[in-house]
Amino acid sequence: MIAVALLWTLTAAGWHDLPSLPQALGGQTAGVSHGAMMVVGGSRFDRPPYDGGTKEWMDSLHVLAPGAAAWRSFSLGAPRAYACAVSYREAVYVVGGANAEGPLTSVLRIEWLDGRPKLDTAPALPRPLTQHACALNGARLYVFGGQTSASAMASSGLLMLDLADLKSGWKELEPLPAAGRILPACAALGASLYVFGGAELSTGAGGQAVRRYLKEGWRYDPGRGWKAVAALPAPVVAAPSAALSSTALAVFGGDDGLLDGRAAEFRERHPGFRRTTLLYDAASNAWKEGPVLPVSLVTTAAVHWQNQLVIPGGEDRPGHRSARVLSIEELKP
Repeated sequence: MIAVALLWTLTAAGWHDLPSLPQALGGQTAGVSHGAMMVVGGSRFDRPPYDGGTKEWMDSLHVLAPGAAAWRSFSLGAPRAYACAVSYREAVYVVGGANAEGPLTSVLRIEWLDGRPKLDTAPALPRPLTQHACALNGARLYVFGGQTSASAMASSGLLMLDLADLKSGWKELEPLPAAGRILPACAALGASLYVFGGAELSTGAGGQAVRRYLKEGWRYDPGRGWKAVAALPAPVVAAPSAALSSTALAVFGGDDGLLDGRAAEFRERHPGFRRTTLLYDAASNAWKEGPVLPVSLVTTAAVHWQNQLVIPGGEDRPGHRSARVLSIEELKP
């Protein structure tokens, strides 16, 4: 009954806007420390990619404190985009990502203290990763999928770090018994890790990476491995996702691949990505539709903040970034 009530509440709720980010970004991640929301890194283009634009990798750290009317901006010290992050014991752990030289192994620990960000490090990944997914189950930080280099195929690997025992280091767990993938939706529900969608990569003509858009769903249980669960109603890549309770999660919009490779054809007329919110109930292993998004923002994160679910910035169409910050009323069990 609790899961059903939660899903109904989200469906009935509406979206609103929080203060816009100081700059339009895509590929950023986000978390919360001592009540402050942090948006970490990201990327942007000086002009559209189909006009020969160059990607700029950002070292920005934007912070919105409770009650603030505007974001404050700081530097990470080095560029980072397409990482993932979790919030644990008042700190944000930012895992991997990439810069202009390629994927990273480093893990940042960022804490908001006395009105300033304090940057530290945590144990580095055993291999560089970008466009992967993170989820937190208690103190266990799970990292799934991604790429180890710009030319590598997508990974099916699963890593785990106990944030309460950092000296134990990263553990390699059982890989997904299916295609590797980048940019899946991912969340921990109870003791289980759930992974949905993402894109498998192959090499096409001219050596270019070709995406196969996925909708399958998988559950990982420690000691029992992986099991297939209900697939998404449609393929979804790069969608923000978040747990709503111990038995429910939401996937917000995402790229379904229907217009893959046609950005140069549509240019500014590109309609953007799918705006459907999809709600998964683990108890019934079923999906339903939630509230329609005012705009679909991809390659970003969904975070719990101040009794809201927040999606800060992201790509609103291929190669085009947004500074818009969407929020929807938080759910209470």
